[in-house]
This record gives sequence, C-alpha cells and structure tokens, in this order.
Amino acid sequence: MWRASVMAVLVGLAACLAAQGQATTRAVNKERQAAMTAELAALMRKLADNPADAKVRTELIRFCLIRMNAPDKASTLLHVSVDETLRRLVPLACKKTEELDAPASLELGKWYLCDLAVAAPAGEDRTEMLRRARACLEHFLDIYPPKNASRIEAMVLLDDAGNALNGGPLPLSEKETPKPAPKDSAPSKDPAGPVVIEVNAQAMWTAAGQYKKGQSLEFHATGIWSVQAQRGSCTPDGRAFDEADGEVRGYLRGRIAGGEPFKIGSKLIMAVPAEGPLELGMDEGADPKSYLDNSGSIKVTIIAR
Repeated sequence: MWRASVMAVLVGLAACLAAQGQATTRAVNKERQAAMTAELAALMRKLADNPADAKVRTELIRFCLIRMNAPDKASTLLHVSVDETLRRLVPLACKKTEELDAPASLELGKWYLCDLAVAAPAGEDRTEMLRRARACLEHFLDIYPPKNASRIEAMVLLDDAGNALNGGPLPLSEKETPKPAPKDSAPSKDPAGPVVIEVNAQAMWTAAGQYKKGQSLEFHATGIWSVQAQRGSCTPDGRAFDEADGEVRGYLRGRIAGGEPFKIGSKLIMAVPAEGPLELGMDEGADPKSYLDNSGSIKVTIIAR
C-alpha cells in the first residue's frame, strides 16, 4: 500500500514537471528542462525502490521546492521520517503569502533566504527563492508593527534578500565556504589576505588564527543562528530574547590568547591587544553544555593588516 501511494505521487510529479516544460509562468529552456527531468527521474527511481529512505525523500522534497517551485507537490511527499522543519514549513509554503500570520511569515522568509536560496543553483531557481523570501518578509513587516527585535531581524533579512537579488552575496555561507580547523589543530600563523571562518552556534569557541600584538583586525559577519530552539534566532549582532530584562544575547564574540571575551557583532575593527590565538563564538554562557541545543552557523570574514 505504501509503495503504491508513493508511485502515485511520483507519477504526479513527473506530469507536473512535463507541464512546466511546455508553457508555464516560468520560462524553462530545453537544456534546463532536460536536466531537471533527468534529476527528477533519478530521485523517483531511488524512492520507488526504497520508500522508507528518508534521505532520498528529503532530496525529492527539496527538489520540488527549489527546482520546480512547487511546494504543493513537496507536501505530498511529507512523512514522519523527514526533518521536522520540512514537516512544519512546507504546508506553510503552500499558502498564499497574504494568508500567513506574522510568525509564519518571518520563519518562511528566513527559510527561503538562509536555506533554500543558498541550496539553489545560481540563476532562475535562486532568484525565485529570494523573491519568495522578500515577499514573506515584506508581509511580516506590513502586519507586525511592534518595533522590537523581531522587526529588526526582518528588516536585516529583507535587506540581505534585496542585496542578493541585485547580485550581492547570500547572507549565509555557500557549500564551498572553508570550514574552521578542528579544535585540536594549531591555528595558522600570519594568515595572508582575508580569512573566512564558519562559526557554529553549538561550539563555545572556534579557532580563527594566530595574530600579533598591534595588528589591525577587521571583522565582517553575516548569517542567522539560533540560541536554543525555544528562544529563536538572531543575526551576529544578537538580540534581547527576554524583553523583560532587555539583555542582548546571541551576538558574535571573540577572545585572544584566552583573555576576556569581547563583542564583535556584525562588524568590528580593532587592534590586537596581545599575541596569541583568536577564537570566535556565540555569546550565551560559560558552560559549554549550554551551547548544545543551539543551531545554525554564521560566516565571519577576517581582514588582518
């Protein structure tokens, strides 16, 4: 029964893609259509052979979202075996933007911008994800008047989406972004030119190189990460998660030679106070275990002079 239902869904996907290739609102050239058809066929065969394969099912769902721009088709593939984020957001993506409430608009906008647009190939697919992100974020700002951290976050994300649509960089690191060195590796000395580090929210500190006293360091950080699943996300500048005390948490911070941590945020220019290794991390607490329920990562560019 399960295999039969999967086959019915796959047949529907193939028909949908074929219809897109004939005459739709999306201009699909023959080469692109052929590539998409081949990719879809390969994923369909894999899922038909093993309907319980959650990885292939997830790939097919994301193919529907990104390559086909068809969240309604993606929703037919949802199953308890796939990630909870997909199970929560795909049904929301099927709705018209004006039907979304404020929390859904912000979360969808962030998802389109910081996940799907990053995963989409450059060109029409990525542009469509950025347009959807912009529409959701604009809708959020239209229906959510409070001037608090959520509105600031939406404004930052909307600006990132606009920049990306105009040919600028995406707010999160691409797949080819260099990874930080393992914790037990010695930081490199005197890095030449800009250094790009991916700082994971689950790591209390990430090695970011060795610097000399008196050097000038310029930091530029972009992206979104989350301080505990229940508390929400923020930019490298952090935000006040508890409006009662107004304390800003979740910002990017650094320390040199194990010294006193200092705030970096999304941008900082500073002189190195002492020779030693630089480490970067999220400001949350002094207990490494408290970082384990965080999620996401940000990209930090360091320019040393």
